[in-house]
Amino acid sequence: MISSIPQVKGERGKRVRDIIYPLIKECEKYVTDPFWKQLFNDMSRGKCPKGIIIFNNTVSSTYKRNGFSYCFTDKEPSVIADELFNILKTTGCIYSEKDLKDEKIDSIITASYKNWKSIKCKKTKNMLIYDWVTRMTKKYALNISESNKLYKLINMSLNEIKTHKSDDIILDDNGKISEIVDIEYSSDFKEFINTRDYLEIIDDKRATDYIKKSWERYIIRLYRDGKKNK
Repeated sequence: MISSIPQVKGERGKRVRDIIYPLIKECEKYVTDPFWKQLFNDMSRGKCPKGIIIFNNTVSSTYKRNGFSYCFTDKEPSVIADELFNILKTTGCIYSEKDLKDEKIDSIITASYKNWKSIKCKKTKNMLIYDWVTRMTKKYALNISESNKLYKLINMSLNEIKTHKSDDIILDDNGKISEIVDIEYSSDFKEFINTRDYLEIIDDKRATDYIKKSWERYIIRLYRDGKKNK
């Protein structure tokens, strides 16, 4: 029977999940990249990346297209670290920034994509973004900090504040990014900025959420009133 380590308090007093899979926790020793150390730590506690689950000592994908199943029962941590690392990269499309820097863009692009929406692999998207950032870094003589800031700005615009959608990323005939609409270099600030008013977008979302919640409360009230009148 697998024993778990008692819960402890992490940063800011938050409780840390119990370690459910000690073998995956041991994988941390066999990687040097902080991203993968944290990923193995999270997975050992049952916290997996999107589309990945662990059940009965088996790591598997919930996606039908790029599905996989990896059982690590009775395997050494060093073997698990190596095999799971490669499976998550090649099949799960999970990469750290260091992995992306070590890869060559031409080895990733095996086909000419028509548009951003047609690219399904997260790894390919991240590689294309990193390639564009690299070219902009050279063009505008950005330093490392400014280059990293641009990379984070793009990801934040796409995935967090959601000011940008697939149609805003324009690809050239070779399948590389030629333009990200409204992500522009400001000669005044000497850096790239998002020229879209994301506060307005956030306010629109809040308004939509408010209407949705108000409607839900209205339906619940009608339901309760109906039960009282029976």
